[in-house]
Amino acid sequence: MTVETPQIFEEVELGKDPKIDPGVTIGYRPGRTIGSLLTKLGDGCVVRGGTIIYAGTHIGNHLETGHYVVIREENKIGEHFSIWNHSTVDYGCVIGNKVKVHNRVCQ
Repeated sequence: MTVETPQIFEEVELGKDPKIDPGVTIGYRPGRTIGSLLTKLGDGCVVRGGTIIYAGTHIGNHLETGHYVVIREENKIGEHFSIWNHSTVDYGCVIGNKVKVHNRVCQ
C-alpha cells in the first residue's frame, strides 16, 4: 500500500497545529497569471484527503474541509470556514466568517 504525503508548495504559510491528510495539495499554481503565489492558512486547519487549495488564497483560522474539495486561486476566506466533500470555491471569491458549505456545492 502506498501512502501519498501532502504536497505543500514553497509559497505556503501554515498557521499553528495544522492537520493535513495524505493526498492534499496546498499552493497549487493555476494556469493563469495571478498577482501573488503566497497562500495562507490560519491556525487549526483540518484539510482532508484529495483537497486542492490553489496559490494566492488566504484563509483564516479553523478551516475544515471534507474530502476532494477544490479551493481555487485568489480567494479571501474568513475564520471558521467549513466546506464538505466534493465542493468547489471558484477563483476570486470573498467569503466571511462562520460560513458552512455543504456537499457537492460550487461557489
